[in-house]
Amino acid sequence: TKLSEFDLLFIGPNVALDNATLRPFAMDSRGCFTLRKIQIGENSCVCAKSVIAGGATLAEGTCVAPLSSSHELCDARPENRAHCRPLRALPPLWLKMLCGWPILLVQRALTLAPVLLLMVHMATTDWYVDSFASVQDGVEYIATPERMGYLFGFIIMHRTVCPCLALA
Repeated sequence: TKLSEFDLLFIGPNVALDNATLRPFAMDSRGCFTLRKIQIGENSCVCAKSVIAGGATLAEGTCVAPLSSSHELCDARPENRAHCRPLRALPPLWLKMLCGWPILLVQRALTLAPVLLLMVHMATTDWYVDSFASVQDGVEYIATPERMGYLFGFIIMHRTVCPCLALA
């Protein structure tokens, strides 16, 4: 939720704000900027991506719909309360553990799969060394010129391919 000009915001008890914008800074009909108070009555809710403009007064129990504004208060209905995420009950822990977390784990593994496959390919090349006798051996191994291509490949994959797979 984005709030500004806190001294002009009057928010009643039991109000739910779901990623909304409350801006008392407004423009009047003459094109001049004004600062006008915003009043939100108790037990009201403002759903996601909604904007409450300066001078707005939300009566008690008002539920502003998602992607709406204070200029559309005639469309505010009690049914909109079901769309306000802070008012929803969270899923039980067993459901998160059995369904949610495994899905997130598989999605994260698929996102990192290209980088891990490139790492496996790099580790199986003929210039791979199993052990190091000194720190100097480790530095020379890391600074191998062939390794720089892999480094750039990791960076490119992590910034281009992995985000696309995260959306899939």
